[in-house]
Amino acid sequence: MNVLGTGHFNPQAVLSRGSQMNPVNTGAAEESEKKQRTLEEEKKAIQNSLLLMKTTSGDSVGSEESIEFLERKLEEIENRIKTGEKETSKVPANNFDVYCGTEY
Repeated sequence: MNVLGTGHFNPQAVLSRGSQMNPVNTGAAEESEKKQRTLEEEKKAIQNSLLLMKTTSGDSVGSEESIEFLERKLEEIENRIKTGEKETSKVPANNFDVYCGTEY
């Protein structure tokens, strides 16, 4: 019995129902996490390439341009990661958040 009286409810029933993940939100969260992992991997690869280029390159013009390009790319990926983290925090964790109106 979820409703005990007018304006009252059984909190245990709501909590047990809230512990079940919403499949729609779970899919969106998983997709977002997958994108974040991909961006993190790309960021690490670019950081490694930058480190290698900086330590092995001389003063050649081509390598300086490549380093600048990779630094811009790294900054772009870091911005995408930050915006992705903001979007991920807006996805409700479960039905309880939606049911109680506490979406974040």
